[in-house]
Amino acid sequence: MRECRLILFAGFVFFIAGCNVFPSKLPSSTPAFLRGNTSEIRQKLLKIIPIGTSHEDAERLVESLGLELTSEPVMDSRGSGAIQCQYEGKQGLFDHTVWLIEINCPDGKVADLFCEQIGLDHGFLDLGFF
Repeated sequence: MRECRLILFAGFVFFIAGCNVFPSKLPSSTPAFLRGNTSEIRQKLLKIIPIGTSHEDAERLVESLGLELTSEPVMDSRGSGAIQCQYEGKQGLFDHTVWLIEINCPDGKVADLFCEQIGLDHGFLDLGFF
């Protein structure tokens, strides 16, 4: 009986260590333009939505990328609306990530772009295993 417990414990430790040490072989559903650190992602997005793009064209590009526009546009001091959008996606088996993107459009044209990852959730922790 004691040997059975030892084998189960060793299997459990191996499983946990393997899940945390070795990278996931499962493909990420996150689009390529949202992979990397924030400065890399900003540069990728600026290639897709360059500075000087009209507000309307920028909104169409955002939607074509599969990003979800927020319902309330944020107005800057000049009255021009900034485009705010987000992306929620899975990475691997358990991780869930949320990206927020804001495109500043003073005078109706893209002037700058900011992005930030605001969430990374390990879904298996919510199941009560740990």
